[in-house]
Amino acid sequence: MQRLTPYKQAAVAMTLLLFSFGGAGAASAAQRASGQPCQEIIAACQKAGFVAGGVNKGSGLQLNCVQPIMQGTTVTGSEKPLPQVDPQTVAACKQRNPRFGQANLA
Repeated sequence: MQRLTPYKQAAVAMTLLLFSFGGAGAASAAQRASGQPCQEIIAACQKAGFVAGGVNKGSGLQLNCVQPIMQGTTVTGSEKPLPQVDPQTVAACKQRNPRFGQANLA
């Protein structure tokens, strides 16, 4: 069996720490690092209880959460408060996908 170098030992230890103490935080950091800011916004909305198809209850994923976050507005009649999303994440998402979170206009 091959011994790990001190560098690899430290990398393994940091990975284990991230997964044991900060699984959700590690996922968000991984999403940002992989260039998925729009997915981070969706995840924040889902974590706050917004769901696809929940618009009739005021908890629709797109209409009641994603669109207001992306447009910098609030929605009246929503049963849930919007999650806090870093403005840099919103800006990165807009830069990557300018149409994300915009109303579908026919």
